[in-house]
Amino acid sequence: MSEKRTARQAILDAFRDIVLERGYDGIRVLDVVERSGVARSTFYEHFQSREDLLLDSMRVPMESLSQLAGPTPDLQKAVFVLEHFRQNRTLAKSLLDGESTSVVRTLLAELIVQSDPLPPGIAQAVAGAQLGVIAAWLDGSDGRSANELAQTLRQVTTALIGLR
Repeated sequence: MSEKRTARQAILDAFRDIVLERGYDGIRVLDVVERSGVARSTFYEHFQSREDLLLDSMRVPMESLSQLAGPTPDLQKAVFVLEHFRQNRTLAKSLLDGESTSVVRTLLAELIVQSDPLPPGIAQAVAGAQLGVIAAWLDGSDGRSANELAQTLRQVTTALIGLR
């Protein structure tokens, strides 16, 4: 593994650990730098800000959810992400709450627009609905499987897209 990859991974690992300890709202770049053991300049070689770090961390899972808005969604991709969220419930819940919620919702909305060109307001509504349903599911009161939830998310997404 290259030295740049190692530093990047150390930063991502430190970010994850701090989010688990105290949530996104309590993170400063300095905290991530200190925990990861990299220099501040090294952090900025990889990321512009803590928001950029959050966006990078959430891009792949949000891409899997955004494709539910497309004409031929792959529900298995969504199921995989949902199962990952459930296995890492504490981390997932902390990233779907507080300051990070609007950052993640905006990222998901932007990816939805790429999947199916929608007006920004509808894309934001779809993203908010998806994340809200997932957050409720992670609270444990919803007994659905990840597969059932993926189907529900597709139905919700389709209904909201019909509003355009």
